[in-house]
Amino acid sequence: MVESVGKGKRVAPALLVLFVFGLSLYANLSFLAPRPGALRFFPPFRAGVDVNFNLHLGAEYLNIARALAAGKGFSNPFQVESGPTAWMPPVYPALLAALLLLFGSPPGVAAAVVLAKNAVLVATGLLVLHAARESAQRAPPALALVGYAAWLLCHFAWFFQMTHDEWLILLCVDLCLLGAWRLSREGSRGGRALGWGGLGGLVFLTSPVAGASWLALTALLARERALRRPLCAAALLALGIASLWSVRNGVVLGRAYFVKSNLFFDLYQANFESEGGVYDEPFLARHPVWTAFRDPDSLYQREGEVAFLDAYRARFLAAAREHPEALASGALQRLLAATLVYRPYRPASEGLHPPLASFVHAMPALGLLFLLALRGRRLDPIQRTTALFYAAYLAPYALSAFYVRYLLPLTPALALLWFWGVDAILERGAGARQREPEAATGSSSPGETA
Repeated sequence: MVESVGKGKRVAPALLVLFVFGLSLYANLSFLAPRPGALRFFPPFRAGVDVNFNLHLGAEYLNIARALAAGKGFSNPFQVESGPTAWMPPVYPALLAALLLLFGSPPGVAAAVVLAKNAVLVATGLLVLHAARESAQRAPPALALVGYAAWLLCHFAWFFQMTHDEWLILLCVDLCLLGAWRLSREGSRGGRALGWGGLGGLVFLTSPVAGASWLALTALLARERALRRPLCAAALLALGIASLWSVRNGVVLGRAYFVKSNLFFDLYQANFESEGGVYDEPFLARHPVWTAFRDPDSLYQREGEVAFLDAYRARFLAAAREHPEALASGALQRLLAATLVYRPYRPASEGLHPPLASFVHAMPALGLLFLLALRGRRLDPIQRTTALFYAAYLAPYALSAFYVRYLLPLTPALALLWFWGVDAILERGAGARQREPEAATGSSSPGETA
């Protein structure tokens, strides 16, 4: 028995490595396709249609990284010499700039990012399997890996044909969940709270939404009296680290933007410009900032980022006063798109309602509903922290702006919520079957008939 468990622990990582790296290799063979017709062998399986964007590297992120590598500072996010920026969080551009200096060209950087992304996807799968083993009551833990694999396949283009920031934020989410699980079970010893605070600062500077979710986890964990003081110190440390970037923004831009500057721009675009409040590829293709570099008279080029964002802040506040119902409608549409109703990023190639992706997309939210309904307050600490992180992460996107890329860093939580819902259903079914023979035995006992 022990031997079979040991073999299982060795087999899972090997299978994950083969699965992730094999899919990545297959996706990138499209670069070697001899003719446009050969592209029909790669998703979306249409001759002449190439959606391998592994040289993309995050668009604005890559432009800022080029400016950093060229000694121009954190600036120029939109292919024009527009000066200092706070449009994007600083960690990923800094990483890309370091890779540019190391490899010298975007293809080398893209190769490094693809390898790093694959490693993160393998680690995420192992994290999902570990959590399933720690928390499962009835369902086999390997079932969680099946859900994880299905999620990767349904979003094949994002995980294997695109290099953006989702893999780095996914790594942050993995570390947040793993750290929270350990703190909830083992408490705070030595430098653990200090490490938790340092992680929080790094997460804030990678993704403000993931940072806010880290803060929500910290508040949940601090309900334990023994953890309250060290976690308060950790929160102060994290916010102190993140505020250093706000100080930079205040000095350089004259506005102390917290991490990134484009909140009101996104609020206006999502609620008053995009159809149904959810972004997709056709909408982003005509995005105002991505047309600015072609128009020297555009507001962004002419007056700079701060004036551009001040104008959009005024536009949003005026539109919100005039049409407050649009905010509620947009928030509902985005919440549904993030949980139950799949909104494809490329409707032309995916279709409006792809059946498998739509099914897999809805499973985590349904799993959470079943988990809460069947277990209620009996949630395992791993389940409680994961469910809170899921809700805290999605809430800002429901209120501001959303498309499917924003959901991908939640992958470990999504795979686990689906699994825990199935586990709760199986547990309830097993309990019902156990009670039936007990009731039958009890009703026919001699003492009862007498």
